[in-house]
Amino acid sequence: MAQHAASTTTTPDTALGVAGRALSFVALLLAVLAAAVLIVVPMATGSQTYSVLTNSMRPHLPPGTLLVSRPVAFQDLRVGDVITYQLESGQADVITHRIVTTSSDQQGNTLFITQGDNNALPDEAPVREIQVRGKLFYAVPYAGFLANWLGNQDRGMGAQIAAVVLIGYGAWNVVAGMLSRRRNSRNEAVVVGGAPSEAGTPEAESAAPASPRGAGRPQEVPPAMPVRVPVPEFGGTRRAAQAAHHAAHQAGRRRRERVSR
Repeated sequence: MAQHAASTTTTPDTALGVAGRALSFVALLLAVLAAAVLIVVPMATGSQTYSVLTNSMRPHLPPGTLLVSRPVAFQDLRVGDVITYQLESGQADVITHRIVTTSSDQQGNTLFITQGDNNALPDEAPVREIQVRGKLFYAVPYAGFLANWLGNQDRGMGAQIAAVVLIGYGAWNVVAGMLSRRRNSRNEAVVVGGAPSEAGTPEAESAAPASPRGAGRPQEVPPAMPVRVPVPEFGGTRRAAQAAHHAAHQAGRRRRERVSR
């Protein structure tokens, strides 16, 4: 009886609780993915991050796209590759366009002719090897807006702080989820699997005799059922006595008659 009463106190998972755990899981995945794509991978591969500011590479790379360009050997670049290069060697301003053809200077050095996908004409100045910063590794739509808001379009302290924050948030979600599941499991084990008192166990209830109503008071012994013994009625006893007296009188009379004879 006690075990059934305890099991009814457990609270089932509500729709709100399930939705909360689902949202926490999605947030964790997004945090881990953002940290990996925007920070960890670029730092691990030595890549540089840039934000698209113009429409020259629409529709594939519209403004607000975050570009990740990794270093590649100049001789490994081919027509069709999207490269990031300095407008002038040694300066910070860069541009990301596609290689449309190649040429060479008077010394035989290879030059790249680039053009934006949304531009009608190729760029005026050819690109030399010293200007190339890298080849497009991958792009993340809209992430460039965040980079512009932070005012940091290159690796640096801001990226490292963002990585620590995102990874820390993901780790906190993992630890919080593990602790919550462990706490729920412990509570269920105590409520459902906990041993009830000895008097309340089904075994004790089946082994112990059923207590009469009003247990704790002296038990009353029911009175014995009366045994009815047939007793001859008064009238019957009188008639039997008269019959015996008459029989005795007749016997005495017969004896006197025998004596007189």
